[in-house]
Amino acid sequence: MDSLVKTGHVNRGFLGVEIQNLTPGLAEAFKVNNEQGVLVSAVTPGSAAAAGGLQSGDVIVAFNGQPVQDATQLKLRVAEAGPGVSIPVVVMRDGKKKSLTVTLNEMPNNEVANANAEKNQSNAGQDALHGVAVSDLDSNSRSALNIPAKIQGALITEVDPASPSYEAGLRTGDVILEINHQPVKDAADAVHDTAKPKGTETLVKVWSPQGIHYLTVG
Repeated sequence: MDSLVKTGHVNRGFLGVEIQNLTPGLAEAFKVNNEQGVLVSAVTPGSAAAAGGLQSGDVIVAFNGQPVQDATQLKLRVAEAGPGVSIPVVVMRDGKKKSLTVTLNEMPNNEVANANAEKNQSNAGQDALHGVAVSDLDSNSRSALNIPAKIQGALITEVDPASPSYEAGLRTGDVILEINHQPVKDAADAVHDTAKPKGTETLVKVWSPQGIHYLTVG
């Protein structure tokens, strides 16, 4: 109400991150003792989050002095805080707590609307990502799937519906960006990084039409 009176429209805070809820597998992969917190899967360059030092892979456990339970709660708190406000944020990074301060931007109009509304093909890992086939990204696949130019990785061309990879959420058209925190530049990287799994579960960072997110396959 105050915002409407002063400016004629509602000013919402904007952090500039893509976030997701923790699962037991993600909590273990990111060294969080419990499932409380929100995983940062991507940080928008030039955003409030980037300026404040937030990184992909951070787990936000407190915002403005209050514990963070899930992604929905955090989105509401950020929006309600409003732009121009400096907020203390506590994250878990590599198993250690780190305190940051972010100064929120104003939520862009399109974000407000959203809030309200086979060539060179290889099998990516007979072990860690069994049942997943990948290929290099090229101009044709980028155009057909609307994959941004800044996205680099291995394009998933096939996922066996009976595989753990499919059950975990990997789909045809997704792009593998990282495997076990290791950047993936192309199909060869994906195959190499999955050939020798580092445990019972594999941490995968992917781009999909819905955004960038992490998942665990095991």
